[in-house]
Amino acid sequence: MEITCFDAFGVSCGTWIALWNGAIGAFMGAVVALFVVGLSSGHQRNVARDTREIEAIAGFVAGIGKAYEVSRTTMPSTQQDLVVLLLTSTARLRLASNRTAKIADCVDRWPSAIQNLIDNEEMAKQRELPLEVNVRMLLSEVYRATLTACPKWQTGSWALRNWTRRQQCLQDLQVMSVKLIEMEEQVERTLRASIVAAQRQKANPVR
Repeated sequence: MEITCFDAFGVSCGTWIALWNGAIGAFMGAVVALFVVGLSSGHQRNVARDTREIEAIAGFVAGIGKAYEVSRTTMPSTQQDLVVLLLTSTARLRLASNRTAKIADCVDRWPSAIQNLIDNEEMAKQRELPLEVNVRMLLSEVYRATLTACPKWQTGSWALRNWTRRQQCLQDLQVMSVKLIEMEEQVERTLRASIVAAQRQKANPVR
Protein backbone atom coordinates (compact mmCIF):
# COMPACT_ATOMS: atom_id res chain seq x y z
CA MET A 1 0.00 0.00 0.00
CA GLU A 2 1.50 3.31 -1.07
CA ILE A 3 1.05 6.34 1.23
CA THR A 4 1.25 9.74 -0.40
CA CYS A 5 2.62 12.66 1.61
CA PHE A 6 1.50 16.22 0.90
CA ASP A 7 2.67 19.62 2.02
CA ALA A 8 0.22 21.40 4.33
CA PHE A 9 -0.04 24.86 5.90
CA GLY A 10 3.15 25.86 4.23
CA VAL A 11 5.10 23.04 5.86
CA SER A 12 6.80 20.43 3.72
CA CYS A 13 5.96 16.75 3.90
CA GLY A 14 9.39 15.84 5.25
CA THR A 15 9.06 18.41 8.05
CA TRP A 16 5.69 16.99 9.08
CA ILE A 17 7.17 13.48 9.19
CA ALA A 18 10.10 14.65 11.30
CA LEU A 19 7.70 16.53 13.62
CA TRP A 20 5.47 13.52 14.21
CA ASN A 21 8.45 11.21 14.64
CA GLY A 22 9.79 13.55 17.32
CA ALA A 23 6.41 13.88 19.05
CA ILE A 24 5.83 10.12 19.13
CA GLY A 25 9.38 9.50 20.32
CA ALA A 26 9.02 12.11 23.08
CA PHE A 27 5.69 10.62 24.18
CA MET A 28 7.10 7.08 24.36
CA GLY A 29 10.15 8.35 26.23
CA ALA A 30 7.91 10.13 28.74
CA VAL A 31 5.83 6.97 29.27
CA VAL A 32 8.94 4.87 29.87
CA ALA A 33 10.37 7.50 32.24
CA LEU A 34 7.15 7.65 34.25
CA PHE A 35 7.09 3.86 34.46
CA VAL A 36 10.68 3.75 35.73
CA VAL A 37 10.01 6.53 38.24
CA GLY A 38 6.92 4.68 39.46
CA LEU A 39 8.91 1.48 39.94
CA SER A 40 11.67 3.37 41.75
CA SER A 41 9.22 5.20 44.01
CA GLY A 42 7.42 1.96 44.82
CA HIS A 43 10.70 0.27 45.69
CA GLN A 44 11.70 3.17 47.92
CA ARG A 45 8.34 3.06 49.69
CA ASN A 46 8.74 -0.67 50.26
CA VAL A 47 12.26 -0.21 51.63
CA ALA A 48 11.09 2.57 53.95
CA ARG A 49 8.15 0.44 55.14
CA ASP A 50 10.40 -2.58 55.76
CA THR A 51 12.79 -0.37 57.73
CA ARG A 52 9.97 0.97 59.89
CA GLU A 53 8.72 -2.55 60.50
CA ILE A 54 12.16 -3.84 61.52
CA GLU A 55 12.70 -0.92 63.89
CA ALA A 56 9.24 -1.33 65.44
CA ILE A 57 9.67 -5.09 65.91
CA ALA A 58 13.17 -4.64 67.35
CA GLY A 59 11.80 -2.03 69.76
CA PHE A 60 9.08 -4.41 70.91
CA VAL A 61 11.54 -7.26 71.45
CA ALA A 62 13.78 -4.90 73.45
CA GLY A 63 10.79 -3.85 75.53
CA ILE A 64 9.94 -7.46 76.42
CA GLY A 65 13.59 -8.05 77.31
CA LYS A 66 13.46 -5.02 79.57
CA ALA A 67 10.32 -6.39 81.21
CA TYR A 68 12.17 -9.59 82.06
CA GLU A 69 15.00 -7.58 83.60
CA VAL A 70 12.60 -5.34 85.54
CA SER A 71 10.96 -8.43 87.03
CA ARG A 72 14.15 -8.80 89.07
CA THR A 73 13.78 -5.42 90.76
CA THR A 74 11.11 -3.79 92.92
CA MET A 75 11.87 -0.16 92.09
CA PRO A 76 8.52 1.60 91.38
CA SER A 77 10.13 4.18 89.09
CA THR A 78 11.67 1.44 86.97
CA GLN A 79 8.34 -0.34 86.68
CA GLN A 80 6.64 2.90 85.61
CA ASP A 81 9.28 3.36 82.90
CA LEU A 82 8.57 -0.22 81.84
CA VAL A 83 4.88 0.52 81.28
CA VAL A 84 5.73 3.51 79.11
CA LEU A 85 8.30 1.48 77.14
CA LEU A 86 5.92 -1.41 76.48
CA LEU A 87 3.02 0.85 75.49
CA THR A 88 5.29 2.89 73.21
CA SER A 89 6.77 -0.17 71.51
CA THR A 90 3.30 -1.61 70.94
CA ALA A 91 2.10 1.71 69.49
CA ARG A 92 5.09 1.76 67.12
CA LEU A 93 4.07 -1.66 65.83
CA ARG A 94 0.61 -0.32 65.11
CA LEU A 95 1.90 2.80 63.35
CA ALA A 96 4.77 1.22 61.37
CA SER A 97 2.50 -0.42 58.79
CA ASN A 98 -0.79 -2.23 58.37
CA ARG A 99 1.15 -5.48 58.48
CA THR A 100 2.87 -4.95 61.83
CA ALA A 101 -0.43 -3.64 63.19
CA LYS A 102 -1.43 -7.32 63.16
CA ILE A 103 1.40 -8.01 65.61
CA ALA A 104 0.13 -5.17 67.79
CA ASP A 105 -3.32 -6.79 67.78
CA CYS A 106 -1.78 -10.05 69.07
CA VAL A 107 0.23 -8.40 71.87
CA ASP A 108 -2.11 -5.54 72.72
CA ARG A 109 -2.75 -6.80 76.27
CA TRP A 110 0.85 -7.73 77.01
CA PRO A 111 1.89 -4.42 78.65
CA SER A 112 -0.94 -4.44 81.20
CA ALA A 113 -0.61 -8.20 81.81
CA ILE A 114 3.14 -7.96 82.44
CA GLN A 115 2.76 -4.96 84.70
CA ASN A 116 0.01 -6.68 86.70
CA LEU A 117 2.13 -9.81 87.07
CA ILE A 118 5.08 -7.81 88.41
CA ASP A 119 2.87 -5.77 90.76
CA ASN A 120 1.04 -8.82 92.06
CA GLU A 121 4.26 -10.73 92.65
CA GLU A 122 5.60 -7.81 94.67
CA MET A 123 2.36 -7.62 96.64
CA ALA A 124 2.57 -11.34 97.37
CA LYS A 125 6.13 -10.94 98.64
CA GLN A 126 5.16 -8.07 100.91
CA ARG A 127 2.25 -10.05 102.35
CA GLU A 128 4.29 -13.27 102.45
CA LEU A 129 1.68 -15.01 100.37
CA PRO A 130 2.50 -18.02 98.16
CA LEU A 131 2.05 -17.87 94.37
CA GLU A 132 1.87 -20.92 92.14
CA VAL A 133 3.21 -18.97 89.16
CA ASN A 134 6.88 -18.03 88.96
CA VAL A 135 6.58 -14.59 87.34
CA ARG A 136 10.25 -14.33 86.45
CA MET A 137 10.24 -17.71 84.73
CA LEU A 138 7.03 -16.81 82.90
CA LEU A 139 8.48 -13.53 81.62
CA SER A 140 11.62 -15.38 80.59
CA GLU A 141 9.42 -17.71 78.53
CA VAL A 142 7.60 -14.74 77.00
CA TYR A 143 10.95 -13.19 76.07
CA ARG A 144 12.21 -16.40 74.45
CA ALA A 145 8.97 -16.81 72.51
CA THR A 146 9.23 -13.23 71.26
CA LEU A 147 12.84 -13.71 70.19
CA THR A 148 11.85 -16.87 68.31
CA ALA A 149 8.68 -15.59 66.66
CA CYS A 150 9.55 -12.04 65.59
CA PRO A 151 12.54 -12.82 63.30
CA LYS A 152 10.14 -14.85 61.13
CA TRP A 153 8.57 -11.56 60.05
CA GLN A 154 11.51 -10.58 57.83
CA THR A 155 12.39 -13.21 55.24
CA GLY A 156 13.43 -13.43 51.59
CA SER A 157 11.63 -12.01 48.61
CA TRP A 158 9.43 -15.04 47.94
CA ALA A 159 5.94 -13.67 48.59
CA LEU A 160 4.28 -16.98 49.55
CA ARG A 161 7.09 -17.83 51.95
CA ASN A 162 6.82 -14.36 53.51
CA TRP A 163 3.10 -14.76 54.03
CA THR A 164 3.46 -18.26 55.53
CA ARG A 165 6.22 -17.28 57.97
CA ARG A 166 4.42 -14.11 59.02
CA GLN A 167 1.28 -16.11 59.71
CA GLN A 168 3.39 -18.44 61.84
CA CYS A 169 4.82 -15.44 63.69
CA LEU A 170 1.33 -14.18 64.48
CA GLN A 171 0.17 -17.62 65.58
CA ASP A 172 3.17 -18.07 67.92
CA LEU A 173 2.60 -14.65 69.48
CA GLN A 174 -1.12 -15.36 69.87
CA VAL A 175 -0.39 -18.63 71.69
CA MET A 176 1.98 -16.80 74.04
CA SER A 177 -0.59 -14.06 74.50
CA VAL A 178 -3.23 -16.56 75.62
CA LYS A 179 -0.82 -18.16 78.09
CA LEU A 180 0.34 -14.82 79.47
CA ILE A 181 -3.20 -13.60 80.08
CA GLU A 182 -4.22 -16.92 81.62
CA MET A 183 -1.26 -16.73 84.00
CA GLU A 184 -2.14 -13.13 84.88
CA GLU A 185 -5.68 -14.18 85.77
CA GLN A 186 -4.41 -17.18 87.72
CA VAL A 187 -2.03 -15.02 89.77
CA GLU A 188 -4.83 -12.56 90.53
CA ARG A 189 -7.15 -15.38 91.63
CA THR A 190 -4.43 -16.94 93.79
CA LEU A 191 -3.55 -13.60 95.33
CA ARG A 192 -7.18 -12.75 96.11
CA ALA A 193 -7.75 -16.18 97.64
CA SER A 194 -4.60 -15.87 99.74
CA ILE A 195 -5.61 -12.41 100.96
CA VAL A 196 -9.11 -13.61 101.87
CA ALA A 197 -7.67 -16.62 103.69
CA ALA A 198 -5.21 -14.41 105.59
CA GLN A 199 -8.00 -12.02 106.59
CA ARG A 200 -10.17 -14.89 107.83
CA GLN A 201 -7.31 -16.32 109.82
CA LYS A 202 -6.64 -12.91 111.35
CA ALA A 203 -10.32 -12.44 112.19
CA ASN A 204 -10.60 -15.96 113.67
CA PRO A 205 -7.25 -16.87 115.20
CA VAL A 206 -6.71 -20.41 116.32
CA ARG A 207 -6.74 -20.67 120.14
